[in-house]
Amino acid sequence: MTAPIADTSARKSADGLVRVPVTTRTTWLLVQQGRGWGELSDIPEAEAARLLAAHGCAREGLPDTFEGRTVAGGLATAEADAAARAAGLPLADWLAARIGRPVQRRVIPLYANINRALTARTPQAAAALAREAVAAGHTTVKIAPFDGLTGPGRIERGLELAHAVREAIGSEAELLLDAHHLLSVAEVIAHARVFTELRLGRLEDSARLDDVPGLHRVRDAIDAPLAGGEVRWRAATASPPEPLTAAAYALGPAPGLGITPLTERRPA
Repeated sequence: MTAPIADTSARKSADGLVRVPVTTRTTWLLVQQGRGWGELSDIPEAEAARLLAAHGCAREGLPDTFEGRTVAGGLATAEADAAARAAGLPLADWLAARIGRPVQRRVIPLYANINRALTARTPQAAAALAREAVAAGHTTVKIAPFDGLTGPGRIERGLELAHAVREAIGSEAELLLDAHHLLSVAEVIAHARVFTELRLGRLEDSARLDDVPGLHRVRDAIDAPLAGGEVRWRAATASPPEPLTAAAYALGPAPGLGITPLTERRPA
């Protein structure tokens, strides 16, 4: 974890939050414990500030809700980061020693999520951003093409954005698509051929995690690994259902799970 740059882009307020403007749509919410940093960006800013004001830096007593666990997870991350820095260790090594497991990866591949930087939802704008990402060295690009689209033809317009990105990055780069649960299973399946033509490295949130029959139907219709579970935050619900052949996230927006590795299932 890297601390935010101490300039005007990071502003610490009296409520204890450090706000880091990223784009016109995104502001990261961070909390600091000594030299350590944690993130609370998955909940509304006002709720994060309210919970911090009510409980301070104490994780005990925070409500057992997504919001409460987000704050608890951010504080726990900041505490771990501070302890790792004090020990002179990378956070991965400090965590590995604590749970008695080896560090799984020393290098973590990144993808370019161009979605929030896409201010104009047009194929031309999406393609331009995708080319910038590839020119900067990214070999994987992610987009949520259906965000903000309404009315008749919204699915077709979203798929046009995705096709523009695929053409811009070429056949060698990987394309990830997040549907953000904005399409029904029936709508996804009705456009299965187009989804398959995109040669996706991953299709995320095409059906809800508790809709296992729907996930099966999508998996059978579309030639792409499926992913989901980004908002799961209880350990009892963290395991991915069988149709998720790519990954179910147990990090990031699942802050209440503590030290929990990414749960991944590969196709047989």
